[in-house]
Amino acid sequence: MSTGVALIAHCLYACTGALRGGGRESLDRNTGNVEEAWSSLGTFFRRECGGATAHLLSGDAAATRPLRMRANRKHVLGIGGVDCRLLEYRVLPPKASPSLDEMVREVREEPSTAEKPLKPYNPRR
Repeated sequence: MSTGVALIAHCLYACTGALRGGGRESLDRNTGNVEEAWSSLGTFFRRECGGATAHLLSGDAAATRPLRMRANRKHVLGIGGVDCRLLEYRVLPPKASPSLDEMVREVREEPSTAEKPLKPYNPRR
């Protein structure tokens, strides 16, 4: 959960910098870190929270793109004159990777290339 805490702390830092007179330049300078935080939060959700439902509050619709997840529900909320979005994400469970036995079985079932004679390589074609 430290990723979510870091994301919230960074967003608060970026917003307070803008409110204290840092202006838009302060937010632009921190954009890469915010995108990295959202991206790592999405990675955390997919890796650790499969099958769960996550609700996120965002004041910027484009900020959540690095999550690489699609919101199931979106609610627009006006908070202090800012249009925020309460987004609901259903985190998909991780894809089941095939076991070693299944992979061996698949390889054995495939037709062998040794049964077919290979044509000689002709580089002039």
